[in-house]
Amino acid sequence: MSKALNHFKNVTFQLPNVEKMYSQLLGGIDWPKNPFTVMDVGCGSGRVLLQILEPLLPPHYEEIVGIDISEEMISVCKTLKTDPRISFVSMDIEQEVIPKKFHNRFNYISSCFVLHYAKDLGKALFNCNQLLKVNGEMVLIFLYGSNPLFEAYKQMSTIAEWKPYTKQFENYVPEFISKDPLQELKMKFNESGFEVLWSGLNHDPYESEVENFLALFNAMDLIYHRIPEDKKRKYEEDFSRIMADVLGLSAEKQDLNKNVMKYFPTIMVHAKKRS
Repeated sequence: MSKALNHFKNVTFQLPNVEKMYSQLLGGIDWPKNPFTVMDVGCGSGRVLLQILEPLLPPHYEEIVGIDISEEMISVCKTLKTDPRISFVSMDIEQEVIPKKFHNRFNYISSCFVLHYAKDLGKALFNCNQLLKVNGEMVLIFLYGSNPLFEAYKQMSTIAEWKPYTKQFENYVPEFISKDPLQELKMKFNESGFEVLWSGLNHDPYESEVENFLALFNAMDLIYHRIPEDKKRKYEEDFSRIMADVLGLSAEKQDLNKNVMKYFPTIMVHAKKRS
């Protein structure tokens, strides 16, 4: 099974919490009467966009464009049956230049559990600003104070065999680790041309089997595609072992089907592009 399909299969345990957060965020938007456009940044395998985001939108949207850095994820999205107004494009929100066809094109941007993976959050927010029309708005959900994937890479950078692929994470420090992450967030967004209309924290638990938590982060692995074929199996074994350690779980075979509860401190943001 491809990593993208694995993600589509195992992301389901997140959905109830994501729906709750999106309902809260989207409920704060004063939707226009005219048709509007939406970009979903980091759409992954498309499940959240199609099963949660789109059903919560007013039905008179003009288009939704889902983007993801992973061409494999986008390939999966393109196989799904969707409304003809929904399309998918492979694009990196941190890339140096946003395609001109997307400049000032969207009324709204959404993003769920993606921006904590940005190596340069300021650049990602700057590009979001470029994508939005005047007075455009965005709703974001992302982790704060920790990032299990990058924490795993930090540990893997201490292993000689994997250091060439993970050395950029050896000094990793997560975003928003101050005692007042929401104030820090407002400053960061203000620097990027946004006014934060509302922000809040979410600490609801996620419950699933151990193997689903490990499969989710395995599917999100940014390094795997760079590993030589003859080393991939060993890499996956080390990655799963270290990821389990980061999550406080056991990767032993007899423990994979155990039901566990995990907490991922999350920031929710509703922001507006300053004119």
